[in-house]
Amino acid sequence: MLKPLRVFLVTGWAVLLGCSPRLPGLAPAAAPSSSRQAVALTGRVELSALRYAIQATMSDVANGATVSLIDTTTNTTVSTALTTPSGAFNLQLSNSFRPVNGQSYVLEAYKGLSNNLPSNNSARIRTIIVSQGGGWTSLTGAGSITISRSTTAIAAVMALRNAAGITLTPASLIGTITVGTPDSSLSPTTPDTFTPVTNCSNADFHATWSAVDQALTANRDPVQAIAYNSGTNTFSYAGGSLFVTSISPSAGTVGSTLTVSGGGFDATPANNTVLFGGGTSAVAASASANSFAVTVPSGALTGAVTVRVGNLYCIGPSFSVTPSVSGFSPATATTSTSVTITGTGFDPTASNDTVSFNGNAATVTAASATSLTVTVPSAATTGTVTVSTPGGTATSAGTFTVLPRIASFSVPAATNGAQVTIYGTGFAATGSVSFNGVAATTTSWNNTSIAATVPAGASTGPVIVSNAAGASNGANFVVASRVDAHNPFDPAGNMHVDDYSTKVMTINPAGSITTVNASASWNLNDATTTSNGDAFYADHITALSVLKFPSGVSNPTTIASGISYACGAAMAPNGDVFISDKGASAIYRVTQAGQVTVLANGLSAPWGLATDAYGTLYVACQGDGAVRTVNPNTGAVAVFATGVGTDVHSLAVAMDGTVYFVDEGGSNVGRISNGIVNPTWSANVGGGGHYGLALDNSGTIYAPSNSNLYKVSPITGVATLWTTATGSTLAF
Repeated sequence: MLKPLRVFLVTGWAVLLGCSPRLPGLAPAAAPSSSRQAVALTGRVELSALRYAIQATMSDVANGATVSLIDTTTNTTVSTALTTPSGAFNLQLSNSFRPVNGQSYVLEAYKGLSNNLPSNNSARIRTIIVSQGGGWTSLTGAGSITISRSTTAIAAVMALRNAAGITLTPASLIGTITVGTPDSSLSPTTPDTFTPVTNCSNADFHATWSAVDQALTANRDPVQAIAYNSGTNTFSYAGGSLFVTSISPSAGTVGSTLTVSGGGFDATPANNTVLFGGGTSAVAASASANSFAVTVPSGALTGAVTVRVGNLYCIGPSFSVTPSVSGFSPATATTSTSVTITGTGFDPTASNDTVSFNGNAATVTAASATSLTVTVPSAATTGTVTVSTPGGTATSAGTFTVLPRIASFSVPAATNGAQVTIYGTGFAATGSVSFNGVAATTTSWNNTSIAATVPAGASTGPVIVSNAAGASNGANFVVASRVDAHNPFDPAGNMHVDDYSTKVMTINPAGSITTVNASASWNLNDATTTSNGDAFYADHITALSVLKFPSGVSNPTTIASGISYACGAAMAPNGDVFISDKGASAIYRVTQAGQVTVLANGLSAPWGLATDAYGTLYVACQGDGAVRTVNPNTGAVAVFATGVGTDVHSLAVAMDGTVYFVDEGGSNVGRISNGIVNPTWSANVGGGGHYGLALDNSGTIYAPSNSNLYKVSPITGVATLWTTATGSTLAF
């Protein structure tokens, strides 16, 4: 007597259909996943109609039968529920389950007899359902769902016809069964009426219904007791003519040998064929009337098998195709690289395959039975590759090597000696870092970030991370001599300033102030220096000129004149000086030789200037309170921020792109970070007289207020009085 195993129930759709849903007519509709939560499934199981042998009673069968919803694309159970004594069920679905619109699923009801004792048989009947617009419809139509002998018969017809290469789709069969309307037009009389469709006639329905009924009456599993004769195009109760009781082992890789047991097989091996999921078939290698051996072919998929002997087809139990991994190409790569994994037993539906690199899940972008295309995940590390399918899991014998890859830096530029965090993937736990060929010291290291110090002698160029796997991509990094090229500091750390009038001064690192020179003909405003210590001043009223104080020299030379209102000064990376002319609404470029050209014009009362490590010029426009950028090569002007203020004299730009500004009559240093303007970012830096702003190479901000000079922390915004120039107004 046949005793079906409960393991069949997990893959009940494939067992019933006799093949994977990838066969013609069984593929789910190409439709997007529903955005709605799945609607609960309600209906009844016609257990009272199951005519089991005498030991089965209504209470034995109906009370506590299990109803399962099975996803046909993965052959996995989504949810289960128990029936009431009358056979009713209400199957609730989890919030995480989103049915695919237009996709077919299966509902299966089963119950072991004699209170589910393992030595007794199980009653198994099923129906096909389809997700539609957040709701469900089935073989018995929309609304309440019925699972019965009739629905089991139609599902079996579809499975066996498709196994024989005759297309019959779930969509064509939805709503074709009218429950409770008997049909006596053919023998035997059925309790329900079926509406014929192409490739499934009313005669097919009656014959298959009769086979299901006979199987249940004989205490046999109806799924494995229905035969289809492709020669006569008829269905019948298989009885002892052809049936499959087991496959051993129940799982294996492509190339492994299986033993199929049952009855009605042909002693000539070539006359026995097994159709595995996906329509891939293999003929027996040896055979007898009750068993035959067969090799799992390439392309076989997890699911129920269908056995063919001559023109007869019958459905067998489920077989799991265990994947195997033979290799991958390339075997060494960075994250985000596309890699092809080769092997056997993969699922052609990419979403049914799961791949991980040393335990880190990857995205499968394409799939076939023998290859998978995947993207190496960002968290991947060097190690083995694992592939999981509905049939099992396999791990590569070889190792996939993850090369380091630099993605970004904490700041786009920095000075020698500054600490920079390098972000990326595949860094492993240790290695080395170089800045344009110069080895750097690291203070922390993990797989995705490295803290490194820009080494002395390093220059702008590629940063490379190297570890045991190899070397990374070369990510360009700017090594600047100074944080902000509008920088009044010379190499010795002396600050070059003026008194906003007639006097040039220096402030040493200790805060001591020394007068360098003075002239009643000067009316100085802004100051900037080159990296070698040459100082430049904008004389904005009397001489209308640009003065140059060579490093260590107290007497200036005039390198440009005739500028109508020289306000702000900033240094270009190549040593040219940018001058803002508020009166002419223009920005000039002044070379060391004194050549003056217009870089940009039409700006609204430009005053404060600053340049970042890339040479981009920032301009405070007092006419409309905006900060604009000017391309140092083309003169193209763009708005950087608005609402900054109409009396901003000075700007400074940090390595991370943060722009600081100060309003002449305000009390705080403002900040523009990530597009957000905060005019009162810092603590109080004095009540007005703000004619300068600068950053030293450590990032500390210097802000004058009349005769006082404050230091401001770039981390906290806390302001500390550093020095005082008695009797002078500090400007730079």
